[in-house]
Amino acid sequence: MKTIKQVVITLLVFALLTYCADHKIPKADLKYKSFEKIRNKGDLVDTYILKINSDIKIDSLLEINGGTPYLICPLTQIDNFTSKEIESLENYIASIGFEIIDDNSQQGYNYLVGVDFYTGKNKSFREAYLDKKHLINLMKQVECLECKIECRFFMDAHKPYLSNSMCIPVKDVLKVINE
Repeated sequence: MKTIKQVVITLLVFALLTYCADHKIPKADLKYKSFEKIRNKGDLVDTYILKINSDIKIDSLLEINGGTPYLICPLTQIDNFTSKEIESLENYIASIGFEIIDDNSQQGYNYLVGVDFYTGKNKSFREAYLDKKHLINLMKQVECLECKIECRFFMDAHKPYLSNSMCIPVKDVLKVINE
């Protein structure tokens, strides 16, 4: 009986230490470049492309450590949000893929990020796409959509990664949505 108890305690201590392990990945500085709509006839939902710049090669750094990075932007004003706050977001922009388009380490790394607008608790099966009218009403109150790249690692082997914030001007988003 003592052996089982010791094994369980050892596993719990190991799990706790593993979760608290730092990933040692520097926080990326992100810069907004542009926001555009993908023009695909026949699609039920509009998809958008966000062009960003990062001072570090975020995709490969995070994937090497067993994670899949994605961009997240609350549609309400939340200053300097945390991973915990991401879990309870109701309305947000989330990425559906990263593609590096310019690999120049002196000027940073340029990415195309496919994004969509969602409503529903983040990371749940209740997600749905936000319609244009709802989007416009949500964004009336803000001038800037704060975005970060988040990465959660396989089996929570490390603390979640969060980049520094980037601002997407709401006026740019509304212009594209209203086209």
